Formats: sequence, structure tokens, C-alpha cells
Amino acid sequence: MAQGNSPNWPKPVFELSAHEAAIKEQLLQLQDEYYTGLMGRVQAQGHVAVERLSKAAQQPSYRSLEIGCGSGYHFNFVRDGDHVGLDHSEEHLQRARARFPQVRFIRGDAYSLPFSDAWFDRVVSVYVFEHLHRLPECLAEIRRVLKPGGELLVGLPCEGGFAFGLGRRLTSKRYFERKFQVDYLRLVQSEHCNSCREVLDELARWFRVETTRYLPFRAPSVHVNAVVAARCTIPSDQGTGEDCMRFGKRAHRQSA
Repeated sequence: MAQGNSPNWPKPVFELSAHEAAIKEQLLQLQDEYYTGLMGRVQAQGHVAVERLSKAAQQPSYRSLEIGCGSGYHFNFVRDGDHVGLDHSEEHLQRARARFPQVRFIRGDAYSLPFSDAWFDRVVSVYVFEHLHRLPECLAEIRRVLKPGGELLVGLPCEGGFAFGLGRRLTSKRYFERKFQVDYLRLVQSEHCNSCREVLDELARWFRVETTRYLPFRAPSVHVNAVVAARCTIPSDQGTGEDCMRFGKRAHRQSA
């Protein structure tokens, strides 16, 4: 387990003008539009891939937490189980509750998960870790709430990769700049503070990365793909949930 903060953490907050911040908030409320058309087909790959990697989901019963569930899109792909979705936006959670009444949705903080130690068989997070300025704190919390032998399933955009950047310029950049007359790449830079490579490296500091899948072309490179899915576990010789909670609190104090 990591013994201290990487020099990259916490990431600085990107400064936006008042106008840009207002447009960014509108974009965040259009989450469902990201799952339509070509962009939607690319996005769906990450959700499908993490479920295919899951070993916990193959069990007769399991307890699963999704961090950053948004409006609940990932629950279109899950198997039966005891599912909990967590997000910071009550507006997104209201939509999720209407769509998936069988799932328990909670408003909460990824840096301070409101659950007991060793509570979940798996934690899922798709297209979230690239947003987290204090990612190590979140990973410490995930380790704390996972049961021994539990798994973390992560879906990431290939942020920082050549093909992903080109695809963004040809699709979402054109669409959103026509609609909002704003520099879309500046807004993305403010929201996606972590590259795919940075997130994968940090995962490897906290977990054993058992499996990775690069999509759609399978070649293990962020530069020719759009999405990476990873399955991670906790090495048996690494610290307890209490160790992780202590480190997470220390990281929080240092980033305050």
C-alpha cells in the first residue's frame, strides 16, 4: 500500500471564468446526452467491459457499490445482487431512483464513504477517477470498505491518448461548441484533471491490477484506444481497512 502522497496529488483546481463555470454546470447536467450516438457507443464499452471482468458478479449473491453512479446508467448492465449507487449530485440521484427503484442510491462523498469497513464484495467506478483531484484519498476509502478478496472494477477514458483526443475533437468538441459557444477543451481540462496513465499508475500503488482490457482495438496502448477497463484486488500482505482510513485522513489534511 502507498505510504505517502505521490508528488502529483492533490491536483490543482483549474480556474474558470464565471461564464465558463456556468456553461460547465450545464454540460454536467446533460449527462444522458453522452450516451447517445457514436459517443454513446464508445461510452457503453467501459460499462460492458468492467462487468465482464467481474468475478464477484458470478457469485450467487454479492454486495456492490458504484462510486459516481450519476443517473444510474451502469445499472443497465449489472446482474442481480445487492447494489448501492453513490453520487454527490442529488439531481442525478433522483433520475437514477426513478429508473432503478430496486437499487439503493445515496448522496455521499467519494473521499469519505459512509459505509463500514469490509462491507462490499466489489466497488465499481466508471468514468469517474479522471475527475478526482484527491484520487489517493478515494482509493484509501475503497480499500477500507472492500471485503478481503474483494475487487475494484474501473472504467477509464483514454485521456491523454492520441486517438481519444482526436475523437473528442471530431465529435463532442464540435457538438458542444456549436451548442454553447465556448472553448470545450478548456472545460474538459478543468474537469478531467487526471490522465489515464496517471490513474492506472495510482491504482497500481494501492491495489494489485489483475486484468486490464483496452478497447476497441485490444492493443495495450492508451494512444490507439478509447477506453480502458481494469480489475483490481487487494494483496493479502498489505494493510487493513484501518490503515487505509488513517492514510486517507492524513492525505486529506495535507491537501486542505
